[in-house]
Amino acid sequence: MPPSPQLGPARPWDLAFPFTLFLSGSLVFLVQPMVARQLLPWLGGSPAVWITAQLFFQAALLLGYLYAHQLTRWSLRTQIVVHALILGASFLLLPIDAVGAVDDARIGAPQGWLLGRLLVSVGLPFVAVAATAPLLQFWFAARRSIPVDPYPLYAAGNLGSLGALLAYPLAIEPLWPLSQQARGWSAGFGLLAAAVVVCGVARLRASGPDAVPLPGVFRLPEWLGWVALAIVPSSLMLSATLFITTDIAPVPLLWVVPLALYLLSFVLAFARKPLASGARLSSWFAFSVSCLVPVLLAGWTWSVWVPLHLLTFFLGAWMVHAEVARRRPPAERLTSFYLALAVGGVIGGLLNAIVSPLLFDRVAEYPIGLFLATLAGVFVDGRQATNWRRSALVPAFLLVLLSLLFANPGGFASTAAAIPLIIMATGLSLLVAYRARRERLRFALGVGAILLASYWIPNLGGEVVHRERDFFGVLTVTRSGPTYRLFHGSTLHGEQDHERPAEPSTYFTREGPVGDITTATADPERAVAVVGLGVGSLAAYQGPNERWDFYEIDPAVARVAADARFFTYWDKALGEHQLFLGDARLRLREAGPRFDLIVLDAFSSDAPPVHLLTLEAFAVYEARLAPSGLIAINLTNRYLDLESVVAAMAREKGWRCLVRRDVRVSADAKKQGRQPSIWAVVARRVEDLDRLEKVADEPWLPARQTVKMRAWTDQSADLVRPFLGRRRSGEEAPSNAIDPRHRER
Repeated sequence: MPPSPQLGPARPWDLAFPFTLFLSGSLVFLVQPMVARQLLPWLGGSPAVWITAQLFFQAALLLGYLYAHQLTRWSLRTQIVVHALILGASFLLLPIDAVGAVDDARIGAPQGWLLGRLLVSVGLPFVAVAATAPLLQFWFAARRSIPVDPYPLYAAGNLGSLGALLAYPLAIEPLWPLSQQARGWSAGFGLLAAAVVVCGVARLRASGPDAVPLPGVFRLPEWLGWVALAIVPSSLMLSATLFITTDIAPVPLLWVVPLALYLLSFVLAFARKPLASGARLSSWFAFSVSCLVPVLLAGWTWSVWVPLHLLTFFLGAWMVHAEVARRRPPAERLTSFYLALAVGGVIGGLLNAIVSPLLFDRVAEYPIGLFLATLAGVFVDGRQATNWRRSALVPAFLLVLLSLLFANPGGFASTAAAIPLIIMATGLSLLVAYRARRERLRFALGVGAILLASYWIPNLGGEVVHRERDFFGVLTVTRSGPTYRLFHGSTLHGEQDHERPAEPSTYFTREGPVGDITTATADPERAVAVVGLGVGSLAAYQGPNERWDFYEIDPAVARVAADARFFTYWDKALGEHQLFLGDARLRLREAGPRFDLIVLDAFSSDAPPVHLLTLEAFAVYEARLAPSGLIAINLTNRYLDLESVVAAMAREKGWRCLVRRDVRVSADAKKQGRQPSIWAVVARRVEDLDRLEKVADEPWLPARQTVKMRAWTDQSADLVRPFLGRRRSGEEAPSNAIDPRHRER
């Protein structure tokens, strides 16, 4: 156990330590969203970009902690000189530019390209900043006449990290372009270097040039225990982020929320006076898990459940970090302790970013993470169940019972009538498990058994005929009668009724906005560029003498769309059509012909690739657009008011923009496959849109701005205002996220 928290005699230079640690924590978590913002657009806006970036930063944090751990073996004077030189060398690499000269060579291995860009652009500066926290805490505790507890300084650093992380999407990103953000971070880095030198010199004057604490005894079992505990919240944070932003609310703004809660759990756990004991946190977490598991089993992926997911993750992280804080060693072994936490963080990142996509065809790491968190609760306060055999009896019974029910004997579980029974059985099972929560091992094994049995729950939205997972997410093809559907997470990317194979459906029906657009631009020799393939629905509109170019960043989508077992739009398309893999904006620069129509359908997921809606992107489209050509944009989105974004862009360029809100679709039309949608059409001149208004049965209205905002650029893209604009508009937001488990046409 660490010594009792004492400050010893107050000295003026002591105040420099919490300030410097607050600043270093802020810089660590300002650079992460900033660099991710630089890189995110070039990989299609996938949540995997954020997950992979987090793996890199965890590995860089580990390297920084390892460097600090080794440095503390030397004299204090040597530590200060070496770290000052490392900070100076890092400053020469600033400002950070993670993108550089982007090319299309990354498509074959996006994770490798992303990690390489991060290493070259931000590796050394991040390592130098990350090493500052354990190093300064070590200096703070060195050679004191009265022992002190340096760990509250860790809470100060995490408080700075939390503040920076929340400030980025709410204030920094909307107000400053990326180039200014990078210069501001460089200025902060310079201030940090100066503050570190001040702390070091002051510590030297107080302790003497050769002062260095005696190294603590290394205890491998204790060290491995810290590592094991650190793995759990790290893995749970990343898996919860992926699950929430893929299956529930694919909004980039949400990506920072789990990380912010993760940091908050550190702040609370390492506070001088903890707000709650480990036993109480364990009880709260058990109750929250008991509420969340039925939601997972029922397949409910509505945004109303996001708070429950976040609360459960936060309580689990707080519970585990409280146990980590309880087990922290004396100051002599401080750097070894932080090194163990960093190793656990990296292992958690590897499990989620690298291992899970290889092992699982779905986001299975999230329920696994929940189970591991409940299992970690066994060790809270050191109270453990000792009778493993007795503790496993009830969970084993639950596993067999629920597996038999979910395995769909006689096809019963595929009926809607089975849903209440499944929920009831799950609820009763959880009740049995929850009543055993004081016997934490039995509770943990019970939750694990229920989550494991859920693997056999049938897909009530149709039979799953294909599922695969890659860097860009999980793709699922389902069949319900003659209808095949493609889902990315919970987002419907298209469907085809094989009894009417020539009819486009979902957001592309002939009665909807796309029907108006294709009719208005009809020409025997029309040239069309389509950004976003989906299932190839738009290919149904191609004429025999027309040229259509499709652009798709995800190779898995291309494979599924071309598989005639599932979808035949591409196979049966008339005329010349080609598929170009890679980022559409980059590939369009290479395109030879000019297009009469450019269709941007990369926004049918609720997390739009921002770089396709910037002024620089529209400059690329304009260069490839025929003199009287049109740009059609699918604005369908539950969370972002993309209409305001496009309206701002059109105003900036002096173009005209019309919008059709096809949001009230009858029940009969939905049965035929039509989905609500919002489409915009942009043209250089007013007369270019006259033909659209002539063929439309429903009105096309001038684009409106619910919120005033500047046009997006590559340097500055404000996501907060479009998010608030959707909330303020008050109109029904069309949803393209259909629950693949419970939605039956």
